[in-house]
Amino acid sequence: MHYFTLGNAVRSAGIIFSVLMLLFTASAVAQSKYNGVNEQVTVVAREVADLLREPATRNFVYSAIKSSRNRENIVVLHDVLRRASTEPSLKQQSKRFDGLLATVEKVRKELRSLGVSDDFASFDLYMPVKDHLSKWSGDDHLLVAAVPFGDESKLPSVTAFSVRDQKSIKLSQKDIPSIPTLVIVGEEHPSHERTHPPVTQRTEPSDDEPNGSEPTKRNSYIGIRWLKLINDHEPWTRGDPEIYVLVGQAIGGAAVESKIWLNSGSSDVNDENHWYLLGDSPSGILYFYFDETYSDQTYFRFMESDGGASLKINAGIQSKVGEQTVNVGLSYEVKDGDDELGVRIVNRNEVPWVGLKKFTTGDVEFKVDKDPS
Repeated sequence: MHYFTLGNAVRSAGIIFSVLMLLFTASAVAQSKYNGVNEQVTVVAREVADLLREPATRNFVYSAIKSSRNRENIVVLHDVLRRASTEPSLKQQSKRFDGLLATVEKVRKELRSLGVSDDFASFDLYMPVKDHLSKWSGDDHLLVAAVPFGDESKLPSVTAFSVRDQKSIKLSQKDIPSIPTLVIVGEEHPSHERTHPPVTQRTEPSDDEPNGSEPTKRNSYIGIRWLKLINDHEPWTRGDPEIYVLVGQAIGGAAVESKIWLNSGSSDVNDENHWYLLGDSPSGILYFYFDETYSDQTYFRFMESDGGASLKINAGIQSKVGEQTVNVGLSYEVKDGDDELGVRIVNRNEVPWVGLKKFTTGDVEFKVDKDPS
């Protein structure tokens, strides 16, 4: 989770309103407001590690994670605790599960009071490192880590507890531990649905891919065909990134705004330094209609979701109204923990009718084309 800073400003050839980064000055406040929650998450992680000393509890959690149909084999913490409290084989510990569930529900209530929406006011329990998931056999050679809300650049380590000896240790957010590690982390996903990722390749796709010829009329589509993550801003403690794109156009002086997630179906973008084929025009997830009433500019802002409270961010593009060029404001809702991966305004006149044109924000590279409708 890397809170917005003015230093992470727009890399764009277009013109963006001076108010674009206004809300990002509150990053210190946004981080400190979660201090109480983070303390409670550490308490919860310690209790989970203690409960996992019992072989029956480990077997239950092991089975729940291994059989999970969610992406990354995620299980939702309060759901697992609720099921454990009524599991006959865990009857002797049912009161402890009930007590821990009450603590978790209290923390969830606190998150809501801080402005976190219901769908993000929960905690995931899972192994974010795929190799850990394959290595762990349900034994007690296991760590349980509490992943705090906060700016990762100011939180170089997380607190973890050994199931075997109950000792507290610090884990670097940069270095993956050798011991399998379960994490307790705030919700980052709008959906846990397991998906089939799109076609990927290591080599850069050619800019001379097949494409349409210039149409006689301007009823067309512009969009991103290929995309590559250079830096996803996601430490190992948070598993796969959750990428979304804020898109803006204008019809005359009226804004057309979209928020497109790239973590579902054929648009599931996870790995750095892979080119992802996101689809062809017009059915591709990041293709958008335009004609002569639309702005020449299309706004693309790439984000990585880390959850938290909702906030509004503002931006803008230029558009024609008659013979006049006007500034059109864009407004989006994001979370105060989300990472920005850069902004690029693409002018459709920059993009050829035959072939692709490459753009970059520094953290993301992408290839754009135009096709007639």
